[in-house]
Amino acid sequence: MSAAILYFTFFAVVFNVAFSFLYREEPETAWESLVFVLPNEHLARGGRCKTHSQFYCLDKYITENSYEMVELNEVIRDDRAAQFTELINHQWRRINMVDTMIDPSNCCYDQTTTYIVYGLQNKRMGPLQYMRKLTDYWNEDKPLNYIAAYYSPIHCSNIIFSLGFGPGDLKRDPHGDFLRGAAYSIPGLHADSKAGIPGIPSVAFNYHNPGAQLTFQWFKHHIMCQDHPWICGEEPPDRYSSDRSASDMIVHDNEQSPGSKRLRDQGDSSGTGSATKRRPR
Repeated sequence: MSAAILYFTFFAVVFNVAFSFLYREEPETAWESLVFVLPNEHLARGGRCKTHSQFYCLDKYITENSYEMVELNEVIRDDRAAQFTELINHQWRRINMVDTMIDPSNCCYDQTTTYIVYGLQNKRMGPLQYMRKLTDYWNEDKPLNYIAAYYSPIHCSNIIFSLGFGPGDLKRDPHGDFLRGAAYSIPGLHADSKAGIPGIPSVAFNYHNPGAQLTFQWFKHHIMCQDHPWICGEEPPDRYSSDRSASDMIVHDNEQSPGSKRLRDQGDSSGTGSATKRRPR
């Protein structure tokens, strides 16, 4: 009897350790970021962005991996990929989510791969859930938590070419001749025809605390809404109302598209599925 109890206790401990390792709880302040790329002809990605917009491009919603030891079931992954492709195919131009790595005029391989990695693989998000993350523009309290820049001796500052907002500490991504201690800046078009943003003066941000001024609220109203007034609720009232979030608008528009009934009927859950061999991406 005592031997049976010992065996049971041993296997219970092993199971609990394995389960907690595979399905570890996420930290309370998990780092996530809604990342944008700024048009900049001095850089390859920024140059591709500028072919679509003079103001900004939506890059991705970055998450950290919470399921390092659990691989996706291929059937589930392919089904969710098809669903997200259907969603983003109707909206990528409208939300400036372009492929800044290869072809900004094409959809939807890069956009769907982004969802599979940062939405489905890392957080088990369904397609609609990830789309809501990409279009959550009404929450203006998101702090700056990612900034990428390079130093420009012409501007005497570190030029920002990518930035992100969300929970977690600020991550700095220095490139090229980045100068530690020099202010960050976003140049206006009058100051730099290749890297400047139209409609704004050149703006400098304190190196030690750029997020004090460079908030999502500032970025949204000074840059995003210049390109897309609907983000600030300036569309005709018969289509949008001021109390509707951007994600609600996106979901509403997609519900009018063919095939959306299947997506709604299946729901927005993304089960883990069984462990399978990872398919190269």
